[in-house]
Amino acid sequence: VFPSWDNTARLGERSFITLDGTPSNYEYWLSQTIVNTKIKYQNKDSLVFINAWNEWAEGCHLEPDRKFGLQFLEATLRAKWGRSTVSKFNDSYPDLKPNRIIINEITFDLDDKNYREKYSTENHFVLLKTAEMIERISSLKSTIDPKYIFDLGIYKGGSCAFYNELFQPKKLVAIDFYTHDELPLSEYIKSRNLQNIVKPYFNINQSDRLALNHIYKTEFDNTLLDLVVDDASHFYEESKASFNILFPKLREDGVYIIEDWAWAHWPGEWQKPEGYFKKKKPLSILIIELIMACASNSPHGFIKDIKLSHNTVYIVRGPQPLDEKFDISERYLTRNEPLGSYDPRMKIPDKILSLLHYIAKIKRRINILVRKRIHNK
Repeated sequence: VFPSWDNTARLGERSFITLDGTPSNYEYWLSQTIVNTKIKYQNKDSLVFINAWNEWAEGCHLEPDRKFGLQFLEATLRAKWGRSTVSKFNDSYPDLKPNRIIINEITFDLDDKNYREKYSTENHFVLLKTAEMIERISSLKSTIDPKYIFDLGIYKGGSCAFYNELFQPKKLVAIDFYTHDELPLSEYIKSRNLQNIVKPYFNINQSDRLALNHIYKTEFDNTLLDLVVDDASHFYEESKASFNILFPKLREDGVYIIEDWAWAHWPGEWQKPEGYFKKKKPLSILIIELIMACASNSPHGFIKDIKLSHNTVYIVRGPQPLDEKFDISERYLTRNEPLGSYDPRMKIPDKILSLLHYIAKIKRRINILVRKRIHNK
C-alpha cells in the first residue's frame, strides 16, 4: 500500500503520477488490505507493507507535511487497530472496484448496492457480506476451525464458495428456497472435484423439518455440526424453525450465526410497510428470545454465549443435550408475564382472551365510576 505517487521531480515528462492520493483513500486501501491479509494468512505471518516513510521526491511519504499534517499517520493508526470508518474510495474513477477479496485465486465482491444486476462466475462470486462480517467469520478458523458446515441461503453462490475456500471443510451443505440451480456454483464445484464435499440443495424451505433432518442424516451421517449460518429468508417464523431444528445438532462450542437480524429497525426503505417483509414479524424477536434463554439457563446450559453486533448474532452452543422437540420459545422465563402482542408463546385464542380480559377490566372501572357519580348525586 502506498499513500500517493508523483515522481515528476526525478523523471520530468517520463514521470508516473497517481491521482486522489488522499489520507482518506489511503486509509480505506490500508484497512481493506489488513482485512484481506488476516483472512488469507490465518495462523501465519500476516504482513502488510507500506511504501514509504519519506520518499519525498516521489510524493510518497507518511511523514507530516504542510498540506495534510499528521493525517497519513493518523489514518495508519486507525487502519492498524480496525477503527477506520471510511467505507469506500473517493476518487475520479467510478469503475474502480473496492470491497473485494481474493482467496486462492477466487474473487469475491462484497456488499454491493448493485448486487441484483451482478452475476457470479466460476472464479468470481457475488458475496453479500460486509468487510466487518467477513473479518468476524474468518476469525472462527483460528477458534473452532469448522469442518462440518450447514449454510442456509445460497442466492448467487458466494457464501458457499467462500466458506469452502476459507475453511476447507470436510462437508459443506447449503440449501436455498429457490428451484433453479446456481450454475456458477455448480461449475465451481465440478471443476474442483468437490462433489462429495460441497453439496447444494435447491427448492428447500428452511422451516421444513423433514427435509432438513433428511439432508442432515444423509450428508453428515449424524456427525455434530461445527457451524450453521442462516442467511436465508430472514423471516421470524422460518428462522426460528431452522434454529429449533439445527441448533441441537451443533457440537459444544459450535457456532450458530443469524445474519441481518435487525432489518425491521434499519432506517429508510426498510421502514416502509410494503415490500419483501410486508406483514412479517421482526426477526429481532428471535434474538430477544435467545438472549432471554441464555439468561434463563445456567452457563452450563444449551447456550454458552451470545455475541451481538448491528448485523449479525453468534450463538455459541453449550454442553446441555437437546432433543428433537426443542423449541426456543419454551426455554426462557418471564415470571409468567406475556411480552406483549409479539410474544410467540401467546396463541391467537390467548390473545383474544387477553383482549377480553382487558375490556372487562375497563368495564368494571366504568361501572365503579358510574356508581360513584350516582351515589354523590
